[in-house]
Amino acid sequence: MTFVQDLSKTARERGSGWTGGRGRGMKGKTEGGMRAIFGICGIFVAAAAGAEPAPLPFTYAMFEASVPHVDMPACPVDLAGEARFCRVALFNDAFHVFVFSEAGDQPLIGFQDYDADLMAGLFD
Repeated sequence: MTFVQDLSKTARERGSGWTGGRGRGMKGKTEGGMRAIFGICGIFVAAAAGAEPAPLPFTYAMFEASVPHVDMPACPVDLAGEARFCRVALFNDAFHVFVFSEAGDQPLIGFQDYDADLMAGLFD
């Protein structure tokens, strides 16, 4: 008797329905369960494939935790406005100014790059 035949015999004796690829196989109770599982998986795949992911708002808490920056006492004139604040980061020879709303979760509401060469006169 082979190992698989031994397992089949043991499974039949227990009444588990597993026959090691012989006899009933996936028929009966197991087949219905597998159809249900594959059906549910199909629903999730179809929903994921057809739906566009919703955009994730970039909040100040996310920015604070992930971007090295400096707090600005005031926003640049072209970005200034009511109920907002600005932060600046220096990357790749440019100043990047991020504008956040003071309301709610403080989402990012504006962004502007400034060439670092514009600052040369300030340091003479």
